[in-house]
Amino acid sequence: MDQPAGGTGKLRASAGEDDSMELSTCQELLHRLRELEAENSALAQANENQRETYERCLDEVANHVVQALLNQKDLREECIKLKKRVFDLERQNQVLSALLQQKLQLTANSLPQIPLTPLQPPSERPTS
Repeated sequence: MDQPAGGTGKLRASAGEDDSMELSTCQELLHRLRELEAENSALAQANENQRETYERCLDEVANHVVQALLNQKDLREECIKLKKRVFDLERQNQVLSALLQQKLQLTANSLPQIPLTPLQPPSERPTS
């Protein structure tokens, strides 16, 4: 049941090859791991940069929205003031119109009454 000496030599050589293959595979895996870690780090940095860019953009948009709302509020207040001013001017115009009508009526009543006669067109000259 003893194994021949030649058989154990093959096992030892095979085990040595396995160790070197295992070492080579382990080194390849470590190299690939480092590459993936570097890629992951680069992606994480790119992601952080993109997030900061989006945040700045979002802040800018939010500022524009706030500015637009403030402008809208100012314009709304200005419209209200202008509507009040138009209403006041229309009221003043009505008062002034009424005063003018009264003044014209008083002036017309105080003038001597001259009968109005329609104007006749000038007579045509006979042609000779």
